[in-house]
Amino acid sequence: MKKIFFLFLLMSINIGSLIAQKPEKIYSFVKTDKSHEFYKQQVELWWKEIEKDIKNEDAWYNYYKANRNSFYTFKEVGSNLEKEQEWKQESAYNKNLDEIRDQIKKNIPNTFTDYVTRKRSPLDNETFDNINKAYNLKPDAAEIYPLMITHYELIANYDKRKEINKKMYEANELSSGLINYGYNVLMTLKPNSILLTYGDNETFPIWLLQDVYNLRKDVIVMALPMLTVKDYRTIMFNKIGIPNNSSKNDNGTFEENQYEIAGYILSNVNLNEHPVYISLGASHTVKNFESNLYLVGLALEYSKTNIDNIALLRNNFENKYALDYTKIGFGYDISASIVNKMNTNYFPGILKLYNYYKSAGDIGAAEKMKIIGLKIAEKNNQSWSDYAKSVLK
Repeated sequence: MKKIFFLFLLMSINIGSLIAQKPEKIYSFVKTDKSHEFYKQQVELWWKEIEKDIKNEDAWYNYYKANRNSFYTFKEVGSNLEKEQEWKQESAYNKNLDEIRDQIKKNIPNTFTDYVTRKRSPLDNETFDNINKAYNLKPDAAEIYPLMITHYELIANYDKRKEINKKMYEANELSSGLINYGYNVLMTLKPNSILLTYGDNETFPIWLLQDVYNLRKDVIVMALPMLTVKDYRTIMFNKIGIPNNSSKNDNGTFEENQYEIAGYILSNVNLNEHPVYISLGASHTVKNFESNLYLVGLALEYSKTNIDNIALLRNNFENKYALDYTKIGFGYDISASIVNKMNTNYFPGILKLYNYYKSAGDIGAAEKMKIIGLKIAEKNNQSWSDYAKSVLK
């Protein structure tokens, strides 16, 4: 009997090992949060699939994405060239993207994977032609919708942006948690505001809400990385009525340009016409303006005069924000860990209100803030949970 039991146990372990070695679909960083070790393993597993069938398009696409994600999650080492050299030494299966593109073009030319992995520049006609070819081959491949939305935003074709956003919504490509977060960001803003954003997960859900739900279409969303594109910057600066400084902001590094563009907008915009807010993810770009920034919830309001941000925080958290999704969610969400990280952006406002309510003697309101804050922290890591318990006592 014992022999049978141990044989069964051994078989279970072997089967489990085989399952663990099965390659997994690779998603972008904006959808899932995986470790470098995960991507390193997936690079090897997907290459072994290619060795079985060199025409396996799915294997080539995932191998490409696994390599890309493995490189970007690799430790920071000097310049990009130094980083790439050390990264390639980590595994014999690691290849730079140009090498993989050449192999894809050689082995599976004119396929969806061939077109979607080709090098691209934001406003280059050939780039969009390739993306469009990929779309025509697989119109239901929702992962390329953000590329198309970005292109249409860059050329100010808002009808086409709306069309693709509707397809992305119907495909459930964006987590409902991220859409909820975007809704609360929009509820933070005054009419006709400008919102400066930084990352995809701050920007795409808001465009989707504007295009699919016609929500807060008065808000002008300006993604700082995209504003480094001269022609797009011209379009957006004209929209908000400030002089175009395209040549001035084409010097320096990509990040330096974003800092300068953000500062230029704050210094030149008419705040009576367009109140300006900075998403919490973009706050690092406006550090030189800290004395004029006020935390009002999921955004910083820029003001040249003092404002009562406690009153604004209270109104947003008590009357405007939809917060049930931060407490409990039903159903599987592949982006749950991303959503949980995004939700930590509520914490500064929660802590500020918690301390305000305590000092005002409103114990009931303070307790509500405490419950929300602890729940958000618990859904992240132990460090966050310990920190939340230490400040929300």
